[in-house]
Parts: sequence; C-alpha cells; structure tokens
Amino acid sequence: GTIVTWLVIAFALRYSSLAALIAAIFAPLGTAFLMDLKSALFVAVMSAFLIWRHKANISRLLAGAEPRLGAKKRATPPDPSAASQ
Repeated sequence: GTIVTWLVIAFALRYSSLAALIAAIFAPLGTAFLMDLKSALFVAVMSAFLIWRHKANISRLLAGAEPRLGAKKRATPPDPSAASQ
C-alpha cells in the first residue's frame, strides 16, 4: 500500500519528497486497517519522524524550489578559488 501510494504520487506529480510525505501520512491508516492499532501507532510515530526529517523538503515544496524527478540538475558555477590551486 505505501509503495503503491509513493509510486502513484511520484509518477503523477514527479516529486519524490511529496510522494514520501503523502505515503507517510497514509501508512498508519493502512496499517490500522490491515493489522492492529498498536502497530498503527508505531507506524504513526515513524511517519511523524519522517515528516519531521523532511522539513527542508517541505519548505522547498512550498517555495516551488523542490526539484522534480527526472529534472536535469542545474549546473553549478565553477569555484573561482579552485583555479588558483
């Protein structure tokens, strides 16, 4: 269930971090449905930790600066101090 959620969101919107966040939100619900509430609580704690660890990604998503899956990386400007070495 969680993998399918991630795949659907990642392919539809092309944001890996957004897919991970949405999968983390739905994981406890799926666990409660398929297992028991104790397991769902454990998964909810893990999901909360994952969401907390993604706070930089959340900021970039809200700012529209999060890179999409498959997007070419921006070329980094050359380091001027490297030429003098």
